[in-house]
Amino acid sequence: MPRPNLSADVKARIGNDLHAMLKHPATLQGRSKTDFVVTAVQAAAQQAIEQAQSTRLLCGSASDQPTTT
Repeated sequence: MPRPNLSADVKARIGNDLHAMLKHPATLQGRSKTDFVVTAVQAAAQQAIEQAQSTRLLCGSASDQPTTT
């Protein structure tokens, strides 16, 4: 799989506890912390987009239904 063009940068200050929590699973998977975090953030972003789209579809379809009085 080709590597994406890496031209953007994100920085975050985190506490020691979160750093340790990120380092451990990355090590278990044989990945760098950066790779682990980028993969997790990408999955979370995709999930948020899908949830927002589903909510929009559900709200839109509910408003299309005739109301009973």
